[in-house]
Amino acid sequence: MADSNTLLVHLSRGFTNRTEEVATEALGFIFDKSAASREALDDVVRSGVSGVAPVSKVLTQKQDWGDGTRPDLSGMDEGNTERVLIEAKFRADLTARQPNDYLDRLPEEGLSVLMFVVPEDRIARLWPELRQRADRRGKKLSDIDGERKCVRVDDTGRHLMVVSWSSLLDTMAAKTREAGESSVESDIQQLRSLAQYGEDRTFAPIRESGEDFGPDSQRSRDLQHVIDMATDRGVAQGWASKRGLNRTPRSYGYGRYLLLSNTVVWLGINGDLWRDNGETPLWVEPYPAKGVRVVDLWAESELYGPSKSWIPVRLKPDVEFDEWLEDVLNQLKSIADAL
Repeated sequence: MADSNTLLVHLSRGFTNRTEEVATEALGFIFDKSAASREALDDVVRSGVSGVAPVSKVLTQKQDWGDGTRPDLSGMDEGNTERVLIEAKFRADLTARQPNDYLDRLPEEGLSVLMFVVPEDRIARLWPELRQRADRRGKKLSDIDGERKCVRVDDTGRHLMVVSWSSLLDTMAAKTREAGESSVESDIQQLRSLAQYGEDRTFAPIRESGEDFGPDSQRSRDLQHVIDMATDRGVAQGWASKRGLNRTPRSYGYGRYLLLSNTVVWLGINGDLWRDNGETPLWVEPYPAKGVRVVDLWAESELYGPSKSWIPVRLKPDVEFDEWLEDVLNQLKSIADAL
């Protein structure tokens, strides 16, 4: 595992949710100073699409053509034509314009590639989503035989590819080592540490009920994030309020009080219920008006759980973070409607 005690990791920790931006700038910096690293990029590109013109320079998040696309990195050939567009991601979801508007940005003449660089364990989820989005736009995708996830788009020279951070950085490290660029190889090692840090923080879809949702787990941090984001969105949509109510962790997990309709609830992680029944770690405890029973609220809203005083918020499996959050938000809205 890469060393997490490095300058880039330290800087990234100081700028919450900016890991991808720091990694993008670092990658652009290395490409700018090292011809060997650009040759490594060419090698990775050609392992999916042979014959793409060499990249002579790389620009970082500066090429907005007025169409709303701003690639993380733009690889230019000697004629100053974009041949490789790179989107560097860890946790972030695809934007509404990805991949289609970025594919349309690629030149019509000659071979070109839109490359997504992501954690290894995210490729299996992201690749089908990229293809589905292109398919819904009516694009024809033709598979390219080779070691990469790569397709040709609309019988043109445009291609869509996804590679892992480790694959790209390994190739760059080997190429710079051969070229005797020891300082660049050290920079790549720094970026490798940052990429490992970003991968460790990447949301992985729920798959097994026995996963660790303990207080020090990445899952617990994911849930803290979704609790806060769902609360803020509920407030913005007008069916929740947190005025005068605070974050209040309990012995069994992180959580906060909020107002759903006219009822105060505690939304949070209940590790005890999770261990007892394995259904979900996320629960709502309502404090309804006198004379109203939580079990009656279940009957009205069809929200059933194993406890007579808690309402479960179930976690949708095998989806990216945004869809996971949206599903949690919809469940909270249903609870608010019932209350």
